[in-house]
Amino acid sequence: MYMEKVQVVSICGSQWGDEGKGKYSGFFSKDFDYIARFNGGANAGHTLIYQGKTYKFRMLPCGAVHEHVKCIIGTGCAVSLEMLYQDIQNAPYNQESLINRLYISNRAHLVLPLHVTMDIELENARSVICKSIGTTKSGIGPTYSTKMLRTGLRMVDLLDFEHFKMLFKEFISLNNMNGLITQEEIAVQLNKYENFYHMFKNCIVNTNLLITNELKLGKKFIVECSNGVLLDVDYGTYPFVTSSNTLSPAIFPHLGIPMNIPIMNIGITKAYQTRVGEGPFPTELSGPLGEKLRSKGNEFGSNTNRARRCGWVDIPALRYSHSVCVYDCLILTKLDVLTGFDKISICVDYKIHGMPMIHGDYPACVKDFNALEPIYEVAEGWSEDISKCRRFEELPSNAKKYIERISQLIGVPIKWVGVGQDNDSTIYIA
Repeated sequence: MYMEKVQVVSICGSQWGDEGKGKYSGFFSKDFDYIARFNGGANAGHTLIYQGKTYKFRMLPCGAVHEHVKCIIGTGCAVSLEMLYQDIQNAPYNQESLINRLYISNRAHLVLPLHVTMDIELENARSVICKSIGTTKSGIGPTYSTKMLRTGLRMVDLLDFEHFKMLFKEFISLNNMNGLITQEEIAVQLNKYENFYHMFKNCIVNTNLLITNELKLGKKFIVECSNGVLLDVDYGTYPFVTSSNTLSPAIFPHLGIPMNIPIMNIGITKAYQTRVGEGPFPTELSGPLGEKLRSKGNEFGSNTNRARRCGWVDIPALRYSHSVCVYDCLILTKLDVLTGFDKISICVDYKIHGMPMIHGDYPACVKDFNALEPIYEVAEGWSEDISKCRRFEELPSNAKKYIERISQLIGVPIKWVGVGQDNDSTIYIA
Protein backbone atom coordinates (compact mmCIF):
# COMPACT_ATOMS: atom_id res chain seq x y z
CA MET A 1 0.00 0.00 0.00
CA TYR A 2 0.89 3.70 -0.01
CA MET A 3 3.11 3.55 3.11
CA GLU A 4 4.84 0.21 2.52
CA LYS A 5 8.35 1.61 2.07
CA VAL A 6 8.15 4.19 4.86
CA GLN A 7 9.74 3.45 8.25
CA VAL A 8 7.89 6.10 10.31
CA VAL A 9 4.32 7.33 9.75
CA SER A 10 2.44 9.88 11.85
CA ILE A 11 -1.36 10.24 11.99
CA CYS A 12 -2.09 13.84 12.98
CA GLY A 13 -5.49 15.38 13.72
CA SER A 14 -5.99 18.38 11.42
CA GLN A 15 -8.93 19.98 13.23
CA TRP A 16 -10.00 20.21 16.91
CA GLY A 17 -9.60 16.50 17.58
CA ASP A 18 -12.11 13.65 17.22
CA GLU A 19 -11.20 13.17 13.55
CA GLY A 20 -10.71 9.38 13.75
CA LYS A 21 -7.03 9.10 14.74
CA GLY A 22 -7.67 6.09 16.98
CA LYS A 23 -9.56 4.17 14.29
CA TYR A 24 -6.94 4.67 11.59
CA SER A 25 -3.90 4.39 13.85
CA GLY A 26 -5.26 1.07 15.07
CA PHE A 27 -6.18 -0.01 11.54
CA PHE A 28 -2.81 0.81 9.98
CA SER A 29 -0.71 -0.35 12.94
CA LYS A 30 -1.20 -4.02 12.10
CA ASP A 31 1.50 -3.52 9.43
CA PHE A 32 3.97 -1.91 11.87
CA ASP A 33 6.27 -3.15 14.63
CA TYR A 34 5.54 -0.29 17.06
CA ILE A 35 2.82 2.23 17.73
CA ALA A 36 3.67 5.29 19.84
CA ARG A 37 2.03 8.26 21.50
CA PHE A 38 4.06 11.40 22.20
CA ASN A 39 1.67 13.98 23.65
CA GLY A 40 -1.31 14.46 25.90
CA GLY A 41 -2.71 11.83 28.20
CA ALA A 42 -6.06 10.60 29.45
CA ASN A 43 -7.76 13.72 28.08
CA ALA A 44 -7.73 11.98 24.68
CA GLY A 45 -10.30 9.26 24.10
CA HIS A 46 -9.35 7.19 21.06
CA THR A 47 -12.04 4.83 19.77
CA LEU A 48 -11.73 1.89 17.39
CA ILE A 49 -13.65 -1.24 16.48
CA TYR A 50 -11.66 -4.48 16.51
CA GLN A 51 -13.16 -7.88 15.74
CA GLY A 52 -16.65 -6.45 16.17
CA LYS A 53 -16.00 -4.91 19.59
CA THR A 54 -15.59 -1.20 20.37
CA TYR A 55 -12.55 -0.13 22.39
CA LYS A 56 -12.03 3.32 23.92
CA PHE A 57 -8.46 3.90 25.04
CA ARG A 58 -7.36 6.96 27.00
CA MET A 59 -3.66 6.18 27.56
CA LEU A 60 -2.87 3.10 25.49
CA PRO A 61 -2.03 3.51 21.81
CA CYS A 62 -4.77 1.90 19.71
CA GLY A 63 -2.35 -0.58 18.14
CA ALA A 64 -2.52 -2.45 21.46
CA VAL A 65 -5.36 -4.49 19.94
CA HIS A 66 -2.83 -6.25 17.69
CA GLU A 67 -0.91 -8.86 19.68
CA HIS A 68 2.31 -8.47 17.67
CA VAL A 69 2.48 -4.65 17.90
CA LYS A 70 4.59 -3.10 20.66
CA CYS A 71 3.36 0.09 22.33
CA ILE A 72 5.29 3.19 23.40
CA ILE A 73 4.13 6.04 25.63
CA GLY A 74 6.64 8.77 24.90
CA THR A 75 8.44 11.48 26.83
CA GLY A 76 5.95 14.22 25.98
CA CYS A 77 2.98 12.34 27.45
CA ALA A 78 1.30 13.08 30.76
CA VAL A 79 0.88 9.58 32.17
CA SER A 80 -2.10 8.64 34.29
CA LEU A 81 -1.28 5.16 35.58
CA GLU A 82 -4.87 4.77 36.79
CA MET A 83 -6.24 5.32 33.30
CA LEU A 84 -3.50 3.18 31.77
CA TYR A 85 -4.42 0.34 34.11
CA GLN A 86 -8.09 0.69 33.14
CA ASP A 87 -7.17 0.58 29.43
CA ILE A 88 -5.14 -2.58 29.99
CA GLN A 89 -8.06 -4.17 31.84
CA ASN A 90 -10.36 -3.35 28.90
CA ALA A 91 -7.93 -4.45 26.15
CA PRO A 92 -8.54 -7.70 24.22
CA TYR A 93 -5.52 -9.54 25.66
CA ASN A 94 -4.55 -10.51 29.18
CA GLN A 95 -2.71 -8.03 31.36
CA GLU A 96 0.66 -9.78 31.33
CA SER A 97 0.69 -10.12 27.54
CA LEU A 98 0.08 -6.41 27.07
CA ILE A 99 2.48 -5.19 29.75
CA ASN A 100 5.24 -7.30 28.19
CA ARG A 101 5.01 -5.22 25.00
CA LEU A 102 4.48 -1.82 26.64
CA TYR A 103 7.28 0.75 27.00
CA ILE A 104 6.88 4.00 28.94
CA SER A 105 9.43 6.80 28.75
CA ASN A 106 11.35 7.18 32.01
CA ARG A 107 11.23 10.95 31.38
CA ALA A 108 7.43 11.22 30.99
CA HIS A 109 5.63 13.11 33.75
CA LEU A 110 3.07 11.48 36.02
CA VAL A 111 -0.49 12.72 36.38
CA LEU A 112 -1.12 12.54 40.12
CA PRO A 113 -4.56 12.61 41.78
CA LEU A 114 -3.69 16.08 43.05
CA HIS A 115 -3.26 17.28 39.47
CA VAL A 116 -6.85 16.24 38.81
CA THR A 117 -7.99 18.14 41.91
CA MET A 118 -6.08 21.22 40.77
CA ASP A 119 -7.67 20.94 37.31
CA ILE A 120 -11.20 20.77 38.71
CA GLU A 121 -10.60 23.68 41.09
CA LEU A 122 -9.13 25.86 38.33
CA GLU A 123 -11.90 25.09 35.85
CA ASN A 124 -14.54 25.84 38.50
CA ALA A 125 -12.80 29.15 39.29
CA ARG A 126 -12.68 30.07 35.59
CA SER A 127 -16.41 29.51 35.22
CA VAL A 128 -17.03 32.10 37.99
CA ILE A 129 -14.32 34.68 37.19
CA CYS A 130 -14.15 34.61 33.39
CA LYS A 131 -15.06 31.70 31.12
CA SER A 132 -14.32 28.01 31.45
CA ILE A 133 -12.13 26.40 28.79
CA GLY A 134 -14.10 23.17 28.74
CA THR A 135 -11.29 20.83 29.78
CA THR A 136 -11.88 17.15 30.47
CA LYS A 137 -10.65 17.76 34.05
CA SER A 138 -8.12 14.96 33.66
CA GLY A 139 -5.26 16.82 35.33
CA ILE A 140 -3.37 17.43 32.07
CA GLY A 141 -2.88 21.20 32.35
CA PRO A 142 -1.63 21.07 35.96
CA THR A 143 0.72 18.17 35.07
CA TYR A 144 2.38 20.17 32.31
CA SER A 145 2.39 23.22 34.60
CA THR A 146 4.30 21.42 37.36
CA LYS A 147 6.62 20.02 34.68
CA MET A 148 7.55 23.58 33.70
CA LEU A 149 7.76 24.63 37.35
CA ARG A 150 10.11 21.65 37.87
CA THR A 151 8.06 20.31 40.75
CA GLY A 152 6.47 17.40 38.91
CA LEU A 153 7.22 13.70 39.30
CA ARG A 154 8.40 11.52 36.42
CA MET A 155 8.13 7.83 35.66
CA VAL A 156 11.81 7.34 36.53
CA ASP A 157 11.09 8.54 40.08
CA LEU A 158 8.81 5.56 40.59
CA LEU A 159 11.72 3.14 40.15
CA ASP A 160 13.12 4.09 43.60
CA PHE A 161 9.93 3.93 45.59
CA GLU A 162 11.36 5.21 48.90
CA HIS A 163 12.64 8.27 47.00
CA PHE A 164 9.25 8.56 45.26
CA LYS A 165 7.44 8.76 48.60
CA MET A 166 9.65 11.66 49.66
CA LEU A 167 9.10 13.47 46.33
CA PHE A 168 5.35 12.87 46.54
CA LYS A 169 5.15 14.57 49.95
CA GLU A 170 7.36 17.42 48.73
CA PHE A 171 5.01 17.86 45.77
CA ILE A 172 2.06 18.33 48.10
CA SER A 173 3.91 21.01 50.09
CA LEU A 174 5.39 22.81 47.07
CA ASN A 175 1.98 23.08 45.39
CA ASN A 176 0.20 24.31 48.52
CA MET A 177 -2.02 21.24 48.69
CA ASN A 178 -1.55 20.50 52.38
CA GLY A 179 -5.06 21.62 53.23
CA LEU A 180 -6.69 19.51 50.52
CA ILE A 181 -5.38 16.10 51.49
CA THR A 182 -5.10 14.27 54.80
CA GLN A 183 -2.27 12.04 55.95
CA GLU A 184 -4.61 9.07 55.59
CA GLU A 185 -5.31 9.99 51.96
CA ILE A 186 -1.57 10.36 51.30
CA ALA A 187 -1.04 6.85 52.64
CA VAL A 188 -3.83 5.48 50.43
CA GLN A 189 -2.40 7.14 47.32
CA LEU A 190 1.14 5.99 48.03
CA ASN A 191 -0.11 2.44 48.51
CA LYS A 192 -1.77 2.66 45.08
CA TYR A 193 1.46 3.92 43.49
CA GLU A 194 3.43 1.14 45.13
CA ASN A 195 1.12 -1.32 43.35
CA PHE A 196 1.67 0.57 40.09
CA TYR A 197 5.44 0.39 40.69
CA HIS A 198 5.29 -3.41 40.85
CA MET A 199 3.02 -3.54 37.81
CA PHE A 200 4.90 -1.18 35.48
CA LYS A 201 8.53 -1.14 36.71
CA ASN A 202 9.76 -3.26 33.78
CA CYS A 203 7.97 -1.00 31.27
CA ILE A 204 9.85 2.17 32.32
CA VAL A 205 12.77 2.61 29.92
CA ASN A 206 14.73 5.14 27.90
CA THR A 207 12.32 5.13 24.96
CA ASN A 208 14.51 7.52 22.95
CA LEU A 209 17.32 4.93 22.96
CA LEU A 210 14.88 2.11 22.27
CA ILE A 211 13.45 3.91 19.23
CA THR A 212 16.87 4.85 17.84
CA ASN A 213 18.17 1.29 18.14
CA GLU A 214 15.03 -0.27 16.67
CA LEU A 215 15.05 2.13 13.72
CA LYS A 216 18.62 1.03 12.96
CA LEU A 217 17.32 -2.54 12.82
CA GLY A 218 14.71 -1.51 10.24
CA LYS A 219 11.69 -1.63 12.56
CA LYS A 220 8.61 0.36 11.52
CA PHE A 221 6.80 2.88 13.72
CA ILE A 222 3.39 4.51 13.49
CA VAL A 223 2.79 7.56 15.68
CA GLU A 224 -0.70 8.22 17.03
CA CYS A 225 -1.04 11.94 17.74
CA SER A 226 -3.53 13.11 20.37
CA ASN A 227 -6.00 16.01 20.14
CA GLY A 228 -5.71 18.15 16.99
CA VAL A 229 -3.61 20.91 15.44
CA LEU A 230 -6.15 23.62 16.29
CA LEU A 231 -5.81 22.59 19.96
CA ASP A 232 -2.01 22.94 20.01
CA VAL A 233 -0.87 24.98 23.03
CA ASP A 234 1.23 27.26 20.78
CA TYR A 235 -0.54 27.17 17.41
CA GLY A 236 -4.17 26.54 18.39
CA THR A 237 -7.05 28.81 19.36
CA TYR A 238 -5.38 29.87 22.63
CA PRO A 239 -6.49 29.84 25.44
CA PHE A 240 -9.11 27.33 24.27
CA VAL A 241 -6.49 24.67 23.63
CA THR A 242 -4.93 21.61 25.22
CA SER A 243 -1.69 21.84 27.22
CA SER A 244 0.71 20.06 24.88
CA ASN A 245 2.12 20.36 21.39
CA THR A 246 -0.15 18.42 19.07
CA LEU A 247 1.64 19.11 15.77
CA SER A 248 3.29 16.18 14.02
CA PRO A 249 6.74 17.92 14.02
CA ALA A 250 6.63 17.66 17.84
CA ILE A 251 7.26 13.92 17.55
CA PHE A 252 10.98 14.67 17.11
CA PRO A 253 11.57 16.15 20.61
CA HIS A 254 8.61 14.59 22.45
CA LEU A 255 8.97 11.02 21.21
CA GLY A 256 12.65 10.92 20.31
CA ILE A 257 12.52 10.11 16.61
CA PRO A 258 15.94 11.18 15.24
CA MET A 259 15.75 14.28 13.04
CA ASN A 260 17.41 12.53 10.09
CA ILE A 261 14.63 9.92 9.79
CA PRO A 262 12.15 10.60 6.94
CA ILE A 263 8.54 10.61 8.14
CA MET A 264 5.31 10.24 6.19
CA ASN A 265 3.02 12.82 7.72
CA ILE A 266 -0.67 11.97 7.29
CA GLY A 267 -3.30 14.50 8.30
CA ILE A 268 -6.78 13.30 9.22
CA THR A 269 -9.92 15.41 8.92
CA LYS A 270 -13.64 14.89 9.03
CA ALA A 271 -15.73 15.73 5.98
CA TYR A 272 -17.29 18.41 8.22
CA GLN A 273 -16.11 20.20 11.36
CA THR A 274 -16.64 19.47 15.07
CA ARG A 275 -15.44 20.89 18.33
CA VAL A 276 -16.03 19.83 21.94
CA GLY A 277 -15.73 22.41 24.71
CA GLU A 278 -15.46 26.18 24.47
CA GLY A 279 -13.64 28.31 21.92
CA PRO A 280 -14.13 29.91 18.49
CA PHE A 281 -15.75 27.92 15.70
CA PRO A 282 -16.26 30.04 12.54
CA THR A 283 -18.38 27.51 10.61
CA GLU A 284 -20.52 26.28 13.52
CA LEU A 285 -24.15 25.40 12.79
CA SER A 286 -26.32 26.04 15.84
CA GLY A 287 -29.74 25.22 14.33
CA PRO A 288 -31.38 22.10 12.87
CA LEU A 289 -28.52 21.48 10.41
CA GLY A 290 -26.02 21.34 13.26
CA GLU A 291 -28.27 18.98 15.18
CA LYS A 292 -28.67 16.80 12.09
CA LEU A 293 -24.87 16.50 11.74
CA ARG A 294 -24.52 15.72 15.45
CA SER A 295 -27.22 13.06 15.35
CA LYS A 296 -26.07 11.38 12.13
CA GLY A 297 -22.40 11.50 13.11
CA ASN A 298 -23.04 10.44 16.74
CA GLU A 299 -20.99 13.44 17.78
CA PHE A 300 -20.58 12.99 21.51
CA GLY A 301 -17.24 13.03 23.35
CA SER A 302 -15.74 9.57 23.95
CA ASN A 303 -14.40 10.65 27.37
CA THR A 304 -17.11 12.95 28.67
CA ASN A 305 -20.10 12.16 26.42
CA ARG A 306 -20.48 15.91 25.91
CA ALA A 307 -22.33 16.90 22.73
CA ARG A 308 -19.85 18.10 20.11
CA ARG A 309 -20.52 21.33 18.30
CA CYS A 310 -20.87 20.73 14.55
CA GLY A 311 -20.44 22.79 11.39
CA TRP A 312 -19.35 22.83 7.78
CA VAL A 313 -15.81 21.94 6.77
CA ASP A 314 -13.40 24.84 7.28
CA ILE A 315 -10.80 25.03 4.49
CA PRO A 316 -8.85 28.07 5.86
CA ALA A 317 -8.39 26.19 9.15
CA LEU A 318 -7.20 23.09 7.25
CA ARG A 319 -4.83 25.20 5.12
CA TYR A 320 -3.40 26.64 8.33
CA SER A 321 -3.09 23.13 9.78
CA HIS A 322 -1.22 22.04 6.65
CA SER A 323 1.05 25.09 6.82
CA VAL A 324 2.33 24.17 10.30
CA CYS A 325 2.49 20.39 9.74
CA VAL A 326 3.10 19.95 5.98
CA TYR A 327 1.02 16.85 5.26
CA ASP A 328 2.05 14.34 2.63
CA CYS A 329 -1.57 13.24 2.25
CA LEU A 330 -4.92 13.24 4.04
CA ILE A 331 -7.52 10.85 5.39
CA LEU A 332 -11.08 12.19 4.98
CA THR A 333 -13.41 10.57 7.52
CA LYS A 334 -17.17 10.33 8.01
CA LEU A 335 -18.11 11.19 4.43
CA ASP A 336 -21.17 8.96 4.90
CA VAL A 337 -22.57 11.40 7.49
CA LEU A 338 -23.13 13.95 4.71
CA THR A 339 -25.37 11.55 2.77
CA GLY A 340 -28.87 13.01 2.55
CA PHE A 341 -27.88 16.69 2.60
CA ASP A 342 -29.22 18.36 -0.54
CA LYS A 343 -26.64 21.13 -0.33
CA ILE A 344 -23.27 21.05 1.45
CA SER A 345 -21.49 24.30 2.24
CA ILE A 346 -17.70 24.54 2.13
CA CYS A 347 -15.96 27.45 3.85
CA VAL A 348 -13.34 28.34 1.23
CA ASP A 349 -11.96 31.59 2.69
CA TYR A 350 -12.30 34.13 5.49
CA LYS A 351 -12.69 37.86 5.55
CA ILE A 352 -11.36 39.59 8.66
CA HIS A 353 -12.36 43.18 9.33
CA GLY A 354 -13.82 43.12 5.82
CA MET A 355 -10.53 42.17 4.15
CA PRO A 356 -9.55 38.75 2.69
CA MET A 357 -7.33 36.72 5.01
CA ILE A 358 -4.00 35.51 3.60
CA HIS A 359 -4.04 31.79 2.74
CA GLY A 360 -2.35 29.80 5.49
CA ASP A 361 -2.86 32.52 8.11
CA TYR A 362 -5.12 32.06 11.13
CA PRO A 363 -6.10 34.45 13.95
CA ALA A 364 -3.66 34.36 16.87
CA CYS A 365 -5.92 36.40 19.15
CA VAL A 366 -9.20 34.77 20.10
CA LYS A 367 -11.12 38.07 19.96
CA ASP A 368 -10.25 38.44 16.26
CA PHE A 369 -12.61 35.57 15.51
CA ASN A 370 -15.44 38.01 16.29
CA ALA A 371 -14.42 39.96 13.16
CA LEU A 372 -14.15 36.82 11.04
CA GLU A 373 -16.60 36.22 8.19
CA PRO A 374 -16.60 32.77 6.55
CA ILE A 375 -16.95 32.75 2.76
CA TYR A 376 -18.83 29.73 1.45
CA GLU A 377 -19.34 27.90 -1.77
CA VAL A 378 -22.14 25.38 -2.04
CA ALA A 379 -21.68 21.82 -3.31
CA GLU A 380 -24.47 19.55 -4.47
CA GLY A 381 -25.21 16.69 -2.09
CA TRP A 382 -26.10 13.05 -2.71
CA SER A 383 -28.74 10.67 -1.40
CA GLU A 384 -27.23 7.27 -2.25
CA ASP A 385 -25.96 5.01 0.55
CA ILE A 386 -22.15 5.04 0.28
CA SER A 387 -21.36 2.81 3.29
CA LYS A 388 -20.77 -0.24 1.07
CA CYS A 389 -18.52 1.58 -1.41
CA ARG A 390 -14.92 0.33 -1.41
CA ARG A 391 -13.61 1.97 -4.58
CA PHE A 392 -13.58 5.64 -5.47
CA GLU A 393 -15.36 4.88 -8.74
CA GLU A 394 -18.33 3.41 -6.83
CA LEU A 395 -19.14 6.72 -5.10
CA PRO A 396 -21.92 9.00 -6.40
CA SER A 397 -20.68 11.71 -8.75
CA ASN A 398 -21.33 14.52 -6.24
CA ALA A 399 -19.48 12.68 -3.45
CA LYS A 400 -16.46 12.29 -5.74
CA LYS A 401 -16.63 15.97 -6.65
CA TYR A 402 -16.77 16.91 -2.95
CA ILE A 403 -13.62 14.87 -2.16
CA GLU A 404 -11.78 16.33 -5.14
CA ARG A 405 -12.78 19.87 -4.22
CA ILE A 406 -11.61 19.52 -0.60
CA SER A 407 -8.26 18.16 -1.79
CA GLN A 408 -7.89 20.92 -4.37
CA LEU A 409 -8.68 23.70 -1.89
CA ILE A 410 -6.22 22.45 0.75
CA GLY A 411 -3.57 21.50 -1.80
CA VAL A 412 -2.99 18.00 -0.37
CA PRO A 413 -4.01 14.66 -1.93
CA ILE A 414 -6.71 12.67 -0.14
CA LYS A 415 -5.62 9.01 -0.12
CA TRP A 416 -8.23 7.41 2.17
CA VAL A 417 -11.94 8.14 2.65
CA GLY A 418 -13.99 6.80 5.55
CA VAL A 419 -17.57 5.80 4.67
CA GLY A 420 -18.62 3.97 7.86
CA GLN A 421 -17.68 2.97 11.39
CA ASP A 422 -15.94 -0.33 10.65
CA ASN A 423 -12.26 -0.44 9.74
CA ASP A 424 -13.00 -1.92 6.34
CA SER A 425 -15.41 0.93 5.55
CA THR A 426 -12.54 2.78 3.92
CA ILE A 427 -11.79 3.68 0.33
CA TYR A 428 -8.16 3.87 -0.75
CA ILE A 429 -7.53 6.29 -3.62
CA ALA A 430 -4.50 5.11 -5.59
